[in-house]
Amino acid sequence: MNSKTAYSNEKVSGFKGCNELLDAAAQSVRENPQGSVSLPWSVGSLGVESKILVSLANRYGALGVASKGEGAQRKFKFYFSRESTGSWFTEVWPMWKVALSFVALLFFSVGFYQMKTGAGCFIVGVLLLLAFGPRAIAAHRNSAVAGKLSGYNYARETFPMLVAGAVIGIVMLEWAYVLPWNAGKAVEGASGVAGLLLMPYGFGAFLGHLANAAITPAVFAVGSVFIYQAVAVNMMVGWLQAADRDGFIFAHPEAGTWFHKLMVTGSNPYAGLFRLAFLVTAVGGMAMPLLK
Repeated sequence: MNSKTAYSNEKVSGFKGCNELLDAAAQSVRENPQGSVSLPWSVGSLGVESKILVSLANRYGALGVASKGEGAQRKFKFYFSRESTGSWFTEVWPMWKVALSFVALLFFSVGFYQMKTGAGCFIVGVLLLLAFGPRAIAAHRNSAVAGKLSGYNYARETFPMLVAGAVIGIVMLEWAYVLPWNAGKAVEGASGVAGLLLMPYGFGAFLGHLANAAITPAVFAVGSVFIYQAVAVNMMVGWLQAADRDGFIFAHPEAGTWFHKLMVTGSNPYAGLFRLAFLVTAVGGMAMPLLK
């Protein structure tokens, strides 16, 4: 057993690598591409595009799977690469988890910046980089495959938020460098947020905060889905070319799928505009603390 296999099969928080499930599905596709192939964490049989993605995931290690429990109680976790199965830093998160983490850390980022406390900016910057940095790097190539094949809806569309979270983490560390430390203000700000749970402004205001807390992640999630439609074109094209080169395309993918769109239209006219706008925003944000 090589080191990669040993690592993928080690237990992590009760979960144990089970990439053999993916291997079996890929083998079934190879033996009978037109036959019914399913994955234990998915409902129904796989479509043409998913069968192609399973073959790609198996060939290039673009998905890792771990599980715990048996039967109906069995739970799965997914990772952006087979080699990193079991690593929290490359675990595929569902959309709600990415959106909530992003909004919560963004909230503290804005608050600590407005309070001009370098200590707070440093803490939230480190948390942002830990939560989103390695995950964004791993998803940069494999989210098209791992996100689609995971058991989570819109998991691959979280990629823009992962990148944005990592970029904001770098910006916060830059602000921590140029702002006064003011550790006391950071503690004061964190305790003030915790004090909201005591409802000092009344129950109605508390419900208003809860409504904002629910709506804001939903807005960012929807935005991330739309942005992904443009920024992920090159990623999809690369995998489509790999599938064609390796002979994994055995039939025309279903209408509406990414591979079908690229085969028919060949490109997304808005992709370049989105990428340019995101690049300008990211570079401008990172440069602001240094120009202070």
